[in-house]
Amino acid sequence: MIQPPFNFPPVAGALSPADQIDLLRALGDDATAAELQALLEDHQDSATLFRSASAFPFGLFALRAWQHTTHAFGYFPLLPDTDEVPPTLAIQDAGALRPDETLKGARIKVTLSHLHIHDYPGAGEHRVLLDFSAQNQVPGGATELLHYNATFRVRAGEAAAVRNFPIFIGLNVGANGVLFQCYTVAVGNSFDDGLLNILESDIFKGGLRLMTTAQPALAPLSALSEGMTRTLADRNRSRANTPVQDIRLGLDFTRAAGGAALAEGSYIALQIAESVKPVWNWSDYIFHTTSGRLVQKADHTVGLPNNYFVFTVTRYQEEG
Repeated sequence: MIQPPFNFPPVAGALSPADQIDLLRALGDDATAAELQALLEDHQDSATLFRSASAFPFGLFALRAWQHTTHAFGYFPLLPDTDEVPPTLAIQDAGALRPDETLKGARIKVTLSHLHIHDYPGAGEHRVLLDFSAQNQVPGGATELLHYNATFRVRAGEAAAVRNFPIFIGLNVGANGVLFQCYTVAVGNSFDDGLLNILESDIFKGGLRLMTTAQPALAPLSALSEGMTRTLADRNRSRANTPVQDIRLGLDFTRAAGGAALAEGSYIALQIAESVKPVWNWSDYIFHTTSGRLVQKADHTVGLPNNYFVFTVTRYQEEG
């Protein structure tokens, strides 16, 4: 499993406070920019600012989900093969999962199950570009780098109207597992609407269908998708476009502490603060099958105050 060389522009949370202020002003959020500017002027350097924000959990930084760069990775299984659907499914850390050895050398289907925007820079409806990349390992040792882009319209505090959206259909799993990279960009520049309109056309809504042999056409298609993402995420070209999440998740067949195993089921990429990660406990949350939401175990009416997306891995079924 080789890491794909896709190094996109940094996400908004990785920018300096001064650059975050510029970003907020470009998006028209002058009130939040003024708050951050006041905090910055009260501290001698940005490191002190970030330390103080961690020390006071009700400060500005703790209230902005997009300012975090750390992620927690959770997993919940597929529904049992019975007529009775359980009301909830337990969530566990992706590193505590037992790998499914029967997926080694098999083909899988990867779908987007959920995209929740709790808080992105700016206000109102967000037009979100999701860039999903992976490696397709075909027999003979050849490796294809894949990119698939999709775009969704989501308001802050809500989820995209998406369920089981196909990303990769028939992805070949290598002996050492698979590697995914996911990158989201909030596109606020109206000039780029034309590019996103292309992704909303029917031809781009069916996922990337893969074969057991190398497909030469995939290379230029993936390069085109990567180039589109890089163009939209380039702050030097448009400060109104904002990268928010950037994750790299390798799923393999080991049970190494701190790793992540490959199995059929749903994986969660949850954007959280670094100070929260050491004490994060997935057992405090569940997947509520009736509403299709991630909620607190103690109160099923309370969702997660975070940006996150969920993708599902299932075994590929031959068509025809």
